[in-house]
Amino acid sequence: MPKPIPATRVLTPKIPVNVDWEKTVVPPTAIVCPYCNSKSHFTPVVRTGRRERAWIIQKCDNCSELVFTKYRVESFVGRIPFPFKLDKDPETVYPYAHPVTDPSIPEEVAHDYIEAFTCYSAEAFNASVVMSRRAIQTAAIMKGATRDKKLWEQIEELADKGLEKSLIDLATEIRLLGNVPASHPSEEDLTRSVQSEECKQILDFLEAFIDSVFIRPAKIERMKEARETSKKETEKEVASKS
Repeated sequence: MPKPIPATRVLTPKIPVNVDWEKTVVPPTAIVCPYCNSKSHFTPVVRTGRRERAWIIQKCDNCSELVFTKYRVESFVGRIPFPFKLDKDPETVYPYAHPVTDPSIPEEVAHDYIEAFTCYSAEAFNASVVMSRRAIQTAAIMKGATRDKKLWEQIEELADKGLEKSLIDLATEIRLLGNVPASHPSEEDLTRSVQSEECKQILDFLEAFIDSVFIRPAKIERMKEARETSKKETEKEVASKS
């Protein structure tokens, strides 16, 4: 962790002197723990900060392991020694919990899927978006989309194969279907950086997309197979008693 600047030093015009970081009220944090893979509540253990960011070490209430979280300071409230208000959700969680991949996700998609989350954890947001786009494009092609079309065209093709319209609408809204940033960057790509929130939206879309095209259909198929097996066993049992 970077060495904190002494609290009595004037950091920027926005930050008052005598910031009492230890009195920071941390919003309730419920995230997937990278150690026990459970969505758990976390309890703040150490609070410090620098400029417009607060750094909080928190303990998982389920397994007691520690994670590092970084929050944006929303506003300062009260009087000296100035407690302050943080954003509702952390900007960064380290280590970030990797998604638990389902056996139904093809290996080539799963590799890019996990790497997208790894890049996000390291705050390499541009790289995370590129890996997310590649995972989505690979999955789309595997599900029958035309290989040499653009990503937005490939996703629209999947609408005819059962992909929910809500996912297509969401992809358009978060600019996932554009070319920013892409694996073959345009001039605009080279001057634009992806922010944390935008990257997280694309990761959320990636999870929903993978669930829609691989995980849910596989679960439904397993349920059908289990029902058929149970039906055959029942028929066999009835036949043996007759």
